[in-house]
Amino acid sequence: MSYYLNYLNDVIGPNAGLSLPRLGGHRILYTHQGTADVNGQAIPTDEAAYFDDAVTVMAGPEGARIFRWELTDGPAPAPANIETMMRMSRHIWSLDIPAGSEWIFRLDRINHPSPDAADCHTHPGPGIRALLSGPFIIEQTSESGGGAYPGDPWWETGPEAVISTPATAQDVHFLRGMLLPLEFEGRPDTAVWLRTKPKQKSDWKLYVDERVTL
Repeated sequence: MSYYLNYLNDVIGPNAGLSLPRLGGHRILYTHQGTADVNGQAIPTDEAAYFDDAVTVMAGPEGARIFRWELTDGPAPAPANIETMMRMSRHIWSLDIPAGSEWIFRLDRINHPSPDAADCHTHPGPGIRALLSGPFIIEQTSESGGGAYPGDPWWETGPEAVISTPATAQDVHFLRGMLLPLEFEGRPDTAVWLRTKPKQKSDWKLYVDERVTL
């Protein structure tokens, strides 16, 4: 089957709400700024949760900025409200996904020390990254990119070799919304180094590792 990974940003005013319809897919919501309550579950700043149904997001008194990853069987429709911005939508072409197969839908965080590059490497599954801080440059055959501001996305296909380089002396912090084979559940070491492994080890934080059936 054919699947898409979509990445959106929601900005919600103080004590305001945002309703998102049932997808027929899978969602991960991450609170970048402020605090949020999603279907009765509190998600404070720098935390995330998984949902597979319609959700109602209620912001706290300071409002909230939400980063949202959605795994769907079709391209994402245009946002239906002014609070939401579609940042990136990509077709998952690099994985064979038989009907009824199980996968890991993950959100994690990498803190990469400057100035070392993450030299040529691949991953077992694709994903959309979102910058938190520290400008970053990505070199990849089909789609190069990077980010300069919080929330900026880039796509890593998985099997294509990637070189990731901090653009300044500032350490880089970014999120990864990924689809992975089951054997990588709970494992931080998804990178396969093709040339030179980084001298300095990046810090890793796992937010969501959800088994999903596609």
